Amino acid sequence: MRDAVKWLMEYPHGCVEQTTSGTYPLIVLADLLPAIGVTLPSAEIRKYAEAGVARLLTFRTSSGGLSYWPGGSEPHTYGTGFALSALIEAQKRGYHVPQDMLDGMAKYLESVIARNSFSGTMRSQSDADSDTLAYFAVTLGRMGRPQTKLISDLWQNRSTLTPFGLSMLATAHKEANNNSLNSTVPLQEILTAIRRAASETTDAATFTGRNNDGWSMGSPKLNNAAALMAFAVAAPNDPMTAKLLRGLLNQRSGGLWGSTQTNVFCIMAIYHMTSGAQGSQGTQREFAIVIDGKRYGASQLMRLANGSYALQVKETELPSSNNRNIQIEANRPGAMYVNVRGLYDAPINPAFLAPKASGITFRRSFETLEGRAPGNEIALGSLLRVRLSIENNTNRNYIAIEDLLPAGFEALNTNLLTTEAVDQSRESDLSRRTRSVISYQEFGDHRAAFYADELRSGSYEFVYYIRATTAGTFFLPVSLAEAMYDPDSFGTTGGGSVTIR
Repeated sequence: MRDAVKWLMEYPHGCVEQTTSGTYPLIVLADLLPAIGVTLPSAEIRKYAEAGVARLLTFRTSSGGLSYWPGGSEPHTYGTGFALSALIEAQKRGYHVPQDMLDGMAKYLESVIARNSFSGTMRSQSDADSDTLAYFAVTLGRMGRPQTKLISDLWQNRSTLTPFGLSMLATAHKEANNNSLNSTVPLQEILTAIRRAASETTDAATFTGRNNDGWSMGSPKLNNAAALMAFAVAAPNDPMTAKLLRGLLNQRSGGLWGSTQTNVFCIMAIYHMTSGAQGSQGTQREFAIVIDGKRYGASQLMRLANGSYALQVKETELPSSNNRNIQIEANRPGAMYVNVRGLYDAPINPAFLAPKASGITFRRSFETLEGRAPGNEIALGSLLRVRLSIENNTNRNYIAIEDLLPAGFEALNTNLLTTEAVDQSRESDLSRRTRSVISYQEFGDHRAAFYADELRSGSYEFVYYIRATTAGTFFLPVSLAEAMYDPDSFGTTGGGSVTIR
């Protein structure tokens, strides 16, 4: 899980969902992080988590729900439930989380439950589809506010639930520990419905389809993670549990599972599976790892806090070979899960620097305030206008446009009174119209970012200003526009170099 945890910690966008996703694993997995390769000192990990918790508290609105971006007045319904899950765990572990904050969020969610009908569609960020309501049943149950009626109502309306919703329903049912529920909502039938929705082979189970459209953050991988969590909680010894884990691991790319939302659910599902299995290990298994004939016994392995083991080996410590042969020796049968990671460098070549488009075309250009191209060399101290042009081929939600600055420049936030006045008269009509779709924006010393919670099909132009502050030749990074919950929808600018004299 190391790659996913580190990626979440470093993810640059800071909405309520992504702040939660970066904080949640640090809170729950604090004891495991060193063992899985997150090498920060425990005090530093705690500092990261405390900063995330403190930031979440700033999203509060007058309704008690949390907004999607800092300073917003409209609560984001799903984001509130997701953040509440993390804050509940944070309070249990001694983080500063005021009880009235948790109570306000819980009351907001209960008001959403009271006014919502059961639907398979989320119509806005303040709406809740049936999947979201099922997730609320889990979250509120963990806060000591069981939702028995909601669980029954969701089962009666199960045709509106995706595998994610069914999985949350099974998890809420099991954690409610209410035997009377089984008379109206048989837990085994929920698990059977999840199994029927999966694509199952002899050794793995996954969910097919495409990422959800619109306001939902759902995806087939999210369904897989939620299903694993449900079986880990409700039926840990069912063979389907191991199949769902293998299916989940098979879907990683570069150590990741797609969006922030999907990654954090995958991490938490694996956490629930491993923590739930600790009490049923039986006879201690003895085993060894053999790499190209070199044997590593149990005494040479790191014992992790969750009962598993890890071996870290450098290439220089192994026999010279182009093809590695890895074997596991065990003294008794049973499922064993092995993760092999290889780290490597990729060259920055023309193919790497070329622009790419997958549903979104992203172009970047620089010009003087008079509208002229700046030429091959930029004068030290000069101001430039940056135009970020976007072609979006269909309606999308939750779009991030992040422009990474060369090291010799700094961005100007012209909305601040302390920033020098800039002549904006030469901005295009398109850039002026584009301002209406911006939900949030950030300017830092190395990047400028614009966010659109809803971006319809069409052309857009995001404009900001930079100053050349340092002489030299600098790398011009490749910048990214992406649908944050649909990683297959993105566009990148070209990269290269820029000189300031």
